[in-house]
This record gives sequence, structure tokens and C-alpha cells, in this order.
Amino acid sequence: MNEVKVNRADAIEQRLSQIPEKQRGKYKRAASGKSLRAAVDAFCSECMGYVVDEIRECTDPGCPLYPYRRIAGQPCPTRDEISV
Repeated sequence: MNEVKVNRADAIEQRLSQIPEKQRGKYKRAASGKSLRAAVDAFCSECMGYVVDEIRECTDPGCPLYPYRRIAGQPCPTRDEISV
């Protein structure tokens, strides 16, 4: 089996070209590795087809990021507030 190695920078640029312009800043912050909050936001945004309002309506409690998603008007939960 031949493995194709993809350069991370190239993979990021390729993904950026597929993301709506309004969402690219969030993805760039997430891809920089400097913000876990941006990573969660970017993942949820991608999962919901880049429709931000849909993140609040997420119906997949099996997703490992479900307890961390942003809900309008509520602060993000702390580790101690999340029950498994």
C-alpha cells in the first residue's frame, strides 16, 4: 500500500479553500494549535455545514464535543460542570 504524505500547511490551505470566507478566521485560529475553544468551534461549525445557529440545535449527545459546544446566552461549561 502506497502512503501519500500530505504537508500540514498544504492540507490547511486546501481545507480553507472549502470553508466559507466568514468562517476562515476561526479555522485559522484552530489550525494554529493555540486555541482549544477555536478548535471546538471550528469542528462544530464544519459538522453543522457552517450554519452557526445549528450548533445550538445539535442533537448528537454521542459526539465527544457535545458538552463543549457553544449555546447562545450561556457560558462554556467548565470541566467540573460536565457530567458523563
